[in-house]
Amino acid sequence: MHKSSESARSDWPLSLMLDEIWLRIHRTLVHKLEAASVWPEVGPHNILMRGQKALGERLKSELLSEVLGRIDFACLNSETIFGVANQRFRARLPFVISFGYELGSGFSTLLHGECEHTAEVARICGMFNLGVSMFDLIYDNYPDLFEEFAKTFNERILTRLEDDLWACQDLEIRSKDVLTDELRVLLKIIAWFFSRLHLLSKAVGRSEAWDKLSSLLLEAYRTELHSADATAHAEDDLVKVAQAKSTLPFSIIHQVARLCSAWTHPEVERAIDSVVSHVATTFWLTDDLVDVVPDFQAGDLNVILAQAGIGERQTRELSRNYPVLVRLLEGSYIEEAASRVQSSLVSMVNILQSDNFRNEEAAHFCNVVLSYTRNWME
Repeated sequence: MHKSSESARSDWPLSLMLDEIWLRIHRTLVHKLEAASVWPEVGPHNILMRGQKALGERLKSELLSEVLGRIDFACLNSETIFGVANQRFRARLPFVISFGYELGSGFSTLLHGECEHTAEVARICGMFNLGVSMFDLIYDNYPDLFEEFAKTFNERILTRLEDDLWACQDLEIRSKDVLTDELRVLLKIIAWFFSRLHLLSKAVGRSEAWDKLSSLLLEAYRTELHSADATAHAEDDLVKVAQAKSTLPFSIIHQVARLCSAWTHPEVERAIDSVVSHVATTFWLTDDLVDVVPDFQAGDLNVILAQAGIGERQTRELSRNYPVLVRLLEGSYIEEAASRVQSSLVSMVNILQSDNFRNEEAAHFCNVVLSYTRNWME
């Protein structure tokens, strides 16, 4: 039982409460990461992120245009796709692709060094990250579009795509008949992703890694659908769903990298598993922290709000959720989450600077993760 006042009545405006929470979250995160020396300095950070944008633009113009074809590539770059979310979606698109690309390349290189399949793993993961981003955007904000999408892509289709390369080709063909631009583009990305996974798996023959990847993809899909009604459940369930929804994509990218990894020493394998876990935790909690205010306003799933009791009597009438904001400011939910982000980043850095990984590739991956963490907050 939460002990703070449950009264929804106050002369202190809700808008000022939200401003105070936003400031406290960002100040707490910056100070904690600075104190642990995992907050990148502005100069190196800006240089790295300019490089990431350039990488994303190159992947967009070369890889994404190949995946979509000329007409649908033009649709993706139009000012109408995703309506009111168009500007933010198009601004973030290069970073979304490059982040997935860097994760795929980084996990692959940590596992077995540079190999002939590393670049393909990175491309697959870049497209996967874009696909996940579009899926989330449609599912969370466009229910009518998602209902239409589910006619062409659902759990049954997902299982077929995992089992059969021909199903990927069939989905690509059927996507051409979909009239809605956003859905047609997403379906093409999904078809391409699975077809390239099949070809990669066939080339390297890691059946146990493929089975695990298939299981993770199905779990991620079910978790996304489950998240819609998560606020009807107990706090513990909310936290589990929020965590799974945000961290499973990182596990999937790790597993894609494992598709082509040769035997890895168990000690190194365990260390990489820890790196993946720390990276996933970092971005899950950073994302939920910086999205507390918009998620509160939209009624979306958020672990920080769940811990403060948003699911107990959630209502779309924001003023009636005022006690949740009181509890956030009276309690230590923000500080505890920020401390976990700090701890995860410090642990990741320590692993990547150990004897097993002390090399240029590990240092680059470390800097990428630290700069994207900062970028997440800007």
